[in-house]
Amino acid sequence: MSYFRNRSALSATIALTILVGTTWTATAQPPRNATGPTPPSAADADAALAPVTTVNKVLRHSRFTSENVPAAIGSGFVAMTGVITVNCPGPGQCLLEVDQHANVRGTVANNVWAICTKVDGVFMNNPNCPFLGVIPSTNQFVAGAFVQTKSVSAGDHAVQTFIYTLSGGTRGIYQVTHRIYKNN
Repeated sequence: MSYFRNRSALSATIALTILVGTTWTATAQPPRNATGPTPPSAADADAALAPVTTVNKVLRHSRFTSENVPAAIGSGFVAMTGVITVNCPGPGQCLLEVDQHANVRGTVANNVWAICTKVDGVFMNNPNCPFLGVIPSTNQFVAGAFVQTKSVSAGDHAVQTFIYTLSGGTRGIYQVTHRIYKNN
């Protein structure tokens, strides 16, 4: 009987944690008049490729890019990494996972930011890149991270990660990890 009571308490704790996390996320959304990352249109979606499930995947390749030197960035989308090539060994599709981590700082109020990655010139949309929050106007760094995935066909693919800000700022350290998974 105590097992079920403890399990109910655990479920309530998880629900409260999710509720608190959702409330925090809601406060970090951009102002209603902000413009920023635009969700890809249906034309941008790679409809020819069927979704790849994440069951029984084997890591085939992993690569990371990082920088420790702060750099001034303008508003809009600014390349955070150079273009790199990832390869999906055939036959069939692979799952590309991109883990994006960065910190930024600024001096302008209501300066929202995001991290987005393009594959073969098209922003990834699984899921679309969200705003990660508002950069403090006190010139203090704030960190954020986001993971995206995409089914890719066999062969080479050009991948580049961008940082978006509404009003510019300073990009601090970052690390982007690219992983290619293949069905087992």
